[in-house]
Amino acid sequence: MERFYKKIMLSLLSVGFLSQTVFADPPAPPLDQKSAVAYMSVGVHAKVDQLNDFYLTTSGTDGGENAFYSGSETFRLRSNAAVNVVMTKEDLKRGDKSIPTSWTLDSSETLSFNTSGSSNANHVIGASATLGDIDDQEAGLYSATLQVTVSAL
Repeated sequence: MERFYKKIMLSLLSVGFLSQTVFADPPAPPLDQKSAVAYMSVGVHAKVDQLNDFYLTTSGTDGGENAFYSGSETFRLRSNAAVNVVMTKEDLKRGDKSIPTSWTLDSSETLSFNTSGSSNANHVIGASATLGDIDDQEAGLYSATLQVTVSAL
């Protein structure tokens, strides 16, 4: 009999607990509630990667009359927005001597371009020079400085 009373008590306790859980009063509405929006501004950023020094070489006779020299270098432009890219250059020089030099950017003689949005692309700088008569230029190492500048649009 005692066992029977325990089962009845457990049943009554269970029903009481469930009735409080299921049939409890609904929670009161909040007295106040506000919302906010979090913002983050990402600035324009760009980077020129993998632009290295390079040599112009000839398939003809090195230093020979009318020898044609050419070379190229590939760089990567990475940006998170539309940007303007401008390349500045100079002729190959050795002291006060110079050799007229032609430059291209992505095979174009126009040494600038705009991107239409974010970018992660390779671009190629090309250079070429043709020697004149043998005595038109001294033998030795000639160099030219070029610069790639990236600006926000």
